[in-house]
Amino acid sequence: MRLTKAVLLPGLCSLLGAQAVPTPKPKPAWAPSNFVSDEQRTAISRRLFEKEPFLKSYEAMKYPGSLGLFLRVEEYDHMAGNPGTGYLDSDPSFSWPWKDREVSISFRSASAESRIIKPQAWEAVIKHVASNLGLTLNPKARVQVTGAAVLVFPKGGPDLAKPEVTIEARIKGPGGVIVIRRTEARPTLGDALGAAVQFVVNFSRVYGDPEGAKKAGFPWP
Repeated sequence: MRLTKAVLLPGLCSLLGAQAVPTPKPKPAWAPSNFVSDEQRTAISRRLFEKEPFLKSYEAMKYPGSLGLFLRVEEYDHMAGNPGTGYLDSDPSFSWPWKDREVSISFRSASAESRIIKPQAWEAVIKHVASNLGLTLNPKARVQVTGAAVLVFPKGGPDLAKPEVTIEARIKGPGGVIVIRRTEARPTLGDALGAAVQFVVNFSRVYGDPEGAKKAGFPWP
């Protein structure tokens, strides 16, 4: 499997991940506009377009215990990306027609620290995401999304200002498979969880039918 579709641009990824976040308030008129220099903006933009093999990433080396809890070792071999957009690999023939609004979504807590996320919480998150995206949950749907939380920092940490969660997911659809590892940090653990799951599902929809998504007024159906 290889990343070949144009919709994999990191800019698209950032748009998808941002859906769960309220629209930011405009900054006050007195706020200086030079907190970030042009050089810094360029560096940030360049970083968003960079791709590195997941197994050589800082994340993989820092948290080796989070590997193999859901995705298989051979799946990691082809995953690429960066910390900002996440790491993934996808089959170019993966298809999810935009008009097909049925999906099966199942997630679990795979790591010891993630077990604070109970089955009832997963159920609530999945229903919320499906409702947000206008989808109908059906365990027999053609598109099957399964995944797990592999890293959870419920209260943030020394280097984390907000609760953070990392999930891995495998999306099986007509024609192929997508695998994703995505990290989200939000004001609450529930928000982070919802944002991560929503990114996975919505990204898969757009990747599976970019023309349908565009006609529907991407990013919302």
